[in-house]
Amino acid sequence: MTSKPERYEIFAVCTNLNVFQFCTTLNNLFFIDLQGQKQLEIEVNGKRVKPSSYSYSNPTDKLTTTVVENQENGRPLLDFLKNITFFVKLSPVPSETQIADFQQKLSNSGVASFVQRISRQNFTKQQENTFNTIFQYV
Repeated sequence: MTSKPERYEIFAVCTNLNVFQFCTTLNNLFFIDLQGQKQLEIEVNGKRVKPSSYSYSNPTDKLTTTVVENQENGRPLLDFLKNITFFVKLSPVPSETQIADFQQKLSNSGVASFVQRISRQNFTKQQENTFNTIFQYV
């Protein structure tokens, strides 16, 4: 029996906040409790990385929110998106209403200079593979 790959949405966020400030802000905005996750070592483009991530699973609607820092040892985790501070993964794919509400609430909070739902349509094949490699594990 094979399982379907997890479906998820990713938001790119630019902010001056550090990871603890950003997670605290999300906790307060969305009434969640992000917790640090064990760092998994994964191979991305021939190098081993350990992305930092923080996650919360809502027992009511089964929506998991995960924050991934786009830095690892002072270098961007995804170099083709090097200006992004954090990625926020919502899984499984929420409704379009939930997606719009999330983006609007975070955008209107004033803590981020940029909040954008990532469309992977324009990625190269290598970028798509790199992106999927990271986000399937966090």
